[in-house]
Amino acid sequence: MSDQNEGSGGEHYGFLPSLSSKLLLLTFLWVSFIIAMLAYTMMLTWEFERATELGTTVTELRAQTYRSDLMSNPSISQDDYRESVSRYERNLERLREDNGWMSMVFPRVGDSAERIQAGISEVNRQWLYVLSPMLESARISRTAFNPETVRMVTDEYTALEQEITDLRQTVLWRARMVQITLIGLAVVSLFVIMYLLLTWVIRPTDRIKEAIESITAGVFSMRLKPETSSLEFGRIAQGLNRMTASLEGLMNNLAEKVNEKTAAYEAQNRRLSQLYEITSFFGETHSVEELCDDFAERLPRLTLAEASSIWLLDEGGQKLSFAAGSGLHRDTFAAMIDEPVPYDAVRPLLGATCSADMFSGAAKNLVPRVKDTNRTLYTYIYPFAVRSGAKDLGVFVLYSNGIPRIDPDSRRQYESFGSHFGLAIDNQRLIERDRQYAVVHERNLMAQGLHDSIAQTLSFLNLQIQFLEDGLKKNDRAFVDDSLKLIKEGLQQSYDDVRELLLNFRERLHSESFREAVRIVVQRFEAQTGCRVEVPHYGRDGDLSPRQMLQVIFIIQEALSNVRKHARASSVRIEIDNSSDYTVSVIDNGQGIDLGILAERQKTHVGLNIMRERASRIGARVEIMPASPSGTCVRLTIPARERVAH
Repeated sequence: MSDQNEGSGGEHYGFLPSLSSKLLLLTFLWVSFIIAMLAYTMMLTWEFERATELGTTVTELRAQTYRSDLMSNPSISQDDYRESVSRYERNLERLREDNGWMSMVFPRVGDSAERIQAGISEVNRQWLYVLSPMLESARISRTAFNPETVRMVTDEYTALEQEITDLRQTVLWRARMVQITLIGLAVVSLFVIMYLLLTWVIRPTDRIKEAIESITAGVFSMRLKPETSSLEFGRIAQGLNRMTASLEGLMNNLAEKVNEKTAAYEAQNRRLSQLYEITSFFGETHSVEELCDDFAERLPRLTLAEASSIWLLDEGGQKLSFAAGSGLHRDTFAAMIDEPVPYDAVRPLLGATCSADMFSGAAKNLVPRVKDTNRTLYTYIYPFAVRSGAKDLGVFVLYSNGIPRIDPDSRRQYESFGSHFGLAIDNQRLIERDRQYAVVHERNLMAQGLHDSIAQTLSFLNLQIQFLEDGLKKNDRAFVDDSLKLIKEGLQQSYDDVRELLLNFRERLHSESFREAVRIVVQRFEAQTGCRVEVPHYGRDGDLSPRQMLQVIFIIQEALSNVRKHARASSVRIEIDNSSDYTVSVIDNGQGIDLGILAERQKTHVGLNIMRERASRIGARVEIMPASPSGTCVRLTIPARERVAH
């Protein structure tokens, strides 16, 4: 449709029949015509049949007239005679009945019906007044018929039969004409229906198809003309015109929208790549100084600012100290390092677009200035918080002369930079604290080992040296020899203790399996003491986590060290049971242990405390009990729940 015909959905079409009403009307007319022609054909057929029956009756009456002299023969019985007369009269009655029928039907076929009716009346009169009286007279007088009279009657029947034959031919001719007319009308109606279908359905459908193909091909300028064939196609044309107009409007704006979306996606991808770059760097292991320096170098490239600076809070969380910068003059560096900045003066400005006059007091130190002047180097200043969760760690500041405003998406991204940077700093500080704690812990373990072994031996040697001095003063040779012997034994003991401590501190589980680690510890003990160690079952790899394996090996070492120092045993048995709970028992056949004395000294017994401390790290417990028949049993138990947890 044209543009002026495009309107609301309730547009008035005037008198425009629908396609369905047209098809219904056409079907009704065609069916009515067919029924009428069939009815007329059936009527002609019926007339032909009645005429045929009438002709047959006349033929039979004529034959009976020829045989009428036989009916008068005295040799024929009275019953046969009456039967012959009755049959003749019945045929005449049939003619009279057909005469009534012909008064209704035959007038449509011209003068033939009138002549037939007159002929029927004449043969009835001839029967009543001529043939029947002559037949009765001939039977009574036993005389023959007058041949001329019979010939006159039969001539009437012959004339009537000819009229009926002419009537039959006329009806037959009309029936054929009706059939020919039907065939002609069928052919004509076929072309009429084809033309109507072409006009009402096919052409509008083709136009709609062309419009749809045009839309499919991306051409939205095509409009359908006003459709006058039917109401349905008119509405379809109107709807297609509205749709193509809408699509044309959308296509006109599509390029602009695509460009907008493409720019938005490119900006989003750029932000994601920048965020990925930042998180990848922060995911690596760096010192806090390296993190600050690299982050400051990356900020101008990632944010399009001209320069940046990093400020971290002190331990009290009150003042900001300069940590790193990029794009700043060295004189500016020196000025910023000189004086810390109060965090409370900067906190209200975080995330906002600032100018130099918004920083007052000590906070002015965040603003780069020309040396020995108050003139600032940058027009726009953007401070952002560096946070780890809810904990403030500092700020980073962007400086620019050409970015008067930061859009909300970029602002959120820069805040995300600050969050990732804060997490990286916090994690690095935690790592440093863990390292310091590990060093302190190892030193504590070393001190405990020295106290439990070398310190006691040195104390013993100090006492023996005092005894040796007394023996020398008294010139007691035997006492001096005994003291020297004890001093030598003490020195050897100290040497063995130092050697064992060095081996213990170097011991680590790297590629060795648990079985191999236990075997190395046992071999070293046997080489030091000459005491045999029996290990019936080493357990399986995978029974313990690497952390648990390390602590178990240390506890076995400490238990064997106590056997060497105090048990005076000749054999040791290590039993490993991997059932629900994991247990390791170190059993010697030495002199045993007094549980009462052990209870009194457990707080000061360094070796026992070391074993219990190591056991507590993996959720285990250490028990010391007498062995049967003699000796001591040190048992380590790791509960099943701790094995799952680790």
